[in-house]
Amino acid sequence: LYPGREAVNLSAATATPELENLRATLATKRLVVFLLDATWAGARKMLRLSPRLQALPRIMFTPSAPSRYVIKQQPQEGCLSTLEAVHELLTVLQRQALDDYPLPDQLLGVFARMQQFQLECAADPNRAGYRRRPYSPPAERTGPRGRSARRQNYLRLPAAE
Repeated sequence: LYPGREAVNLSAATATPELENLRATLATKRLVVFLLDATWAGARKMLRLSPRLQALPRIMFTPSAPSRYVIKQQPQEGCLSTLEAVHELLTVLQRQALDDYPLPDQLLGVFARMQQFQLECAADPNRAGYRRRPYSPPAERTGPRGRSARRQNYLRLPAAE
């Protein structure tokens, strides 16, 4: 699961030849998805340095919502945490009738509770060493700086038509 020009977009509203080829392949094979669980920069580096990962066919999706991750800032719109990406992937696989996702609210519920716990810990002055100051709301954070700010298309998605 990694976006790019050659990735099959599972969110396509109309059947594309690539999506139909995937559907035909899955009639006789089991879908196995590899997730690169790292920061976006780390995942990109893993992919760049691994010829075996590069040789795998890629799938992607168009996120249905912006990132819900309030603790960490995503490098650009469309980037999600690994947990959010799993939720979106399972949702789109169900929508395309390629898999079943019976409890979609469960994963996001765990994600919300995890973040709430981290926010409470960060705001507790009696928790020495956890964090020097509470997290700021995402809208108040500064944007990317340095090389990240200059990167035009972090995900290397196809140009919008």
